[in-house]
Amino acid sequence: MSNIKTQKTTIANIAEMTGISPATISRVLNQKGNVSPQTEAIVMAAVDKLDYRWAREPASPKASADPPKSLLLIVSSPKDPIFNYVLDGATHIASNMGYTIFTIAYRKSVTSADEILTLAAGCHAMGLLLYCDLEDAVLAQLADRLPTALLMAHTALLEVPYFTSDYYEDTVRVLEHFIAQGRKKIALINGLTVSSKARICQQAYLDTMAGHGLAVDPVRIASVSLDYRADTARSAAQYLLATGSPPDAVFCTSDIYSSSLLNVCREQQISVPEDISIISYGNTTICHLSTQALSALEQPAYYIGFMACEHLIQRIQDPGLTVKQIKLSSSLILCGS
Repeated sequence: MSNIKTQKTTIANIAEMTGISPATISRVLNQKGNVSPQTEAIVMAAVDKLDYRWAREPASPKASADPPKSLLLIVSSPKDPIFNYVLDGATHIASNMGYTIFTIAYRKSVTSADEILTLAAGCHAMGLLLYCDLEDAVLAQLADRLPTALLMAHTALLEVPYFTSDYYEDTVRVLEHFIAQGRKKIALINGLTVSSKARICQQAYLDTMAGHGLAVDPVRIASVSLDYRADTARSAAQYLLATGSPPDAVFCTSDIYSSSLLNVCREQQISVPEDISIISYGNTTICHLSTQALSALEQPAYYIGFMACEHLIQRIQDPGLTVKQIKLSSSLILCGS
């Protein structure tokens, strides 16, 4: 201990005056260890009386804490009913592995890798989870500079992991079910085809209808904006039912669309499933809150979020880890619609 002393006063002088050991006096002066308030008061009174001056021992350097570990998740449509399930899965495994997830809603103007990387740097993200559509060129730049994984989307880039539903095969499965029931005037309520999911679902719809020799009437394809608003979904449902030849089956690529269609059918006294059979995509809580139980493809959304985040963290820890690219099938849950 380095002491600055004046008037030749020492700790020994304080010990002699108070009867307290030098070691205890040192603990009082340097605020170390457990000392009773009474003992501290006696020591400090003697210090004042003897005008003792000292320099406190420097605190022992603390071991530096591990830097916080975080991931950035960018989502294009946070109102998508499936998103919360995906986020729950990702958050669960991230927390277990010591990571925090920051979520940012993706703006359509965000098209450069540099801008996204700036967002990632702002929250000290060690990796990126992308629940949005990006050009392959941008995606390649991101993956080259920061560990990256796609959620609910896929890419032809072999160096980018993705975890998604198999939109094409899921759509084919629904249409095959309708056709097996004898339905021929099958309609599709889908998102705008600026979304890769919407493009895939529409292509699968067109291919399956053509494969069975069923005519595709353009008025039986209703597109809904990607903001997942119930009012726009309701308008799409009204559009379908207002045609001269309404459909006898409808595949809705979101639970928002199917519940809106079901409500419009009820208002127009259209019987489900007798007049129109409806199958939804997602099987989220919305399906279970509808006035009638909805048949649906149940997406493994929680597990997709869990697997994608787990794989991303593993690649952060081991950059040489083999890239996983996984499409999972959904389960068809039939509930009478």
